[in-house]
Amino acid sequence: QLEVELRVSQTAAATLVRETKGFSFAYLKELFVGSLAQWMVRPGGESMDKILLAQSRLLAGQMKTEKKKGDA
Repeated sequence: QLEVELRVSQTAAATLVRETKGFSFAYLKELFVGSLAQWMVRPGGESMDKILLAQSRLLAGQMKTEKKKGDA
């Protein structure tokens, strides 16, 4: 079981499922590892929900940028 501070709410989980559609396993792993690292450097700061959602949007943007580079 995760500590309370690291638990993801059902609402955030549902949003993450929608927003990470098409993510590879490697991107999903990066999402969770990166989010955990961000959470650790912000003790008592942002919730894991907020960090995960921000990280998922950042990774999605990077994926779009890489895709555009590949199309050029």
